[in-house]
Amino acid sequence: FSSGLNYMVYNAMVESVSLLGAPAETPVAMTVYGEGFPYPGLSGAFCRFRAIGTENADRLDQTRSATTTSTTELEVDTPAGQVPGQWEIRCMLNGVDAVPSLFDAPSFGEYDLSLVQLFSVQPTAGPVSSAITLTIQGSNFADYGVTCREAAGQVEATAELLDSDNMLCHLPAAATSALGTIEVQVSLNDGTDGTWAATTVSYQTYSPPEVHSVTPSEGAANGGEDVVIRGSGFAVPGLDPTAVRCKFGDAVQETPAVILSDTAVSCITTWGSTSAEGQPVAVSLNGKSFVEGSGVRFVFIGYNKPQLVDVRFPTNPTYLIIQLDQQPTNRARMNGLQPCSMVLDDATVTTLQGTATDVPKCIWTDDSTLVVQLTMFTDAYAGMSVGLRGRVLWPRDWSFSANCGGNPCGCSAIPADQDACAEAQAMTVNRYFPCDNRLTDAIEVCLQPTAVVQAPSEISSCSGTPLSLDASR
Repeated sequence: FSSGLNYMVYNAMVESVSLLGAPAETPVAMTVYGEGFPYPGLSGAFCRFRAIGTENADRLDQTRSATTTSTTELEVDTPAGQVPGQWEIRCMLNGVDAVPSLFDAPSFGEYDLSLVQLFSVQPTAGPVSSAITLTIQGSNFADYGVTCREAAGQVEATAELLDSDNMLCHLPAAATSALGTIEVQVSLNDGTDGTWAATTVSYQTYSPPEVHSVTPSEGAANGGEDVVIRGSGFAVPGLDPTAVRCKFGDAVQETPAVILSDTAVSCITTWGSTSAEGQPVAVSLNGKSFVEGSGVRFVFIGYNKPQLVDVRFPTNPTYLIIQLDQQPTNRARMNGLQPCSMVLDDATVTTLQGTATDVPKCIWTDDSTLVVQLTMFTDAYAGMSVGLRGRVLWPRDWSFSANCGGNPCGCSAIPADQDACAEAQAMTVNRYFPCDNRLTDAIEVCLQPTAVVQAPSEISSCSGTPLSLDASR
């Protein structure tokens, strides 16, 4: 006798979900990952969302129908419970029995989309039809799949979360193709419909200026001299005039340039390396996007005081790199591996040493690059300030008076306008990208450490035994 009925036996397990968060106002498609899901799926499959956490005590459970798309994935919409909070997820593939989870049941949060606000953007303007990276300031940002776009044409861009108040938006050239003002908006959930924040930030595009000449075209290597750069397109209505910057070689003059007219700006020269052909001269109207003049050069004369140009960790951050400009230095008269205090200030040395007994050691890998060896006890961190001790570095090839006894810094025999001893100076390791090289256009990122938990192959059956992972070092 045959009843014509079929009964499926399956052995399934839930491992994770695709979302960590979603708006409380709008359902968003979520993928549940696991193993052994019956496929094609059984009728009546659903997932139950249970409110967890003390802030969710008065919220009711929510159920949503689920569709199995493979033996390892199923799709379900988030509950959109209207009130922000955390949800625990359990799925009933046969409509009755909850599928067990590999560890605890997966969970995710729902947030109030109206609290995701955009306040400002830097830079506020840039050249038309040019790709640019914007820093957007706001509130209540989170990485559930953060993205951004040009609002009117809905030109998609990519984004990176820095913290809950800042993100980077990498606009492609297609997003800035219109001359004038564009609006930029963000989504915390991959741009899914209903997840775009209501507020936007404005960004102005302009035709890039041209650089034709610089007068005078030579000066002291330590900089500080007034020059006039002539060209066209310097005065653009609506742009912040305090954002205009001049650049000589790789050095940007942080003192704003003065716009004299649409065809001329006044700048103060930076330090610069000596070379026969001179250093290229460039102007930026937004402080970021520089335009060089074809063949426009400024010749620096003499030696410049050594300048700190970059501090960073390598991508495998086991030491610290301190980079000076390309002019060879005297290496602070260090030879081989020696105490960092010979060239770094006391505050920096204290941070580098941390709780270690021994003082931190440094070594020069070339005449412009200092490497700090780090131990597991160091207190070095992203965002730390690195300071050079003043008057211990000078150009390697600098010829100074024999009356100085081998140390020209502080020597009265050297006129002030010929002094090439480096002054005390400091630079901060990038807080968000501590392995980024400031001297390249790309953003270098640190390798993420991988934690491997090692334990006996057999453990007690007692549940709730705590496992601690110390990542403080």
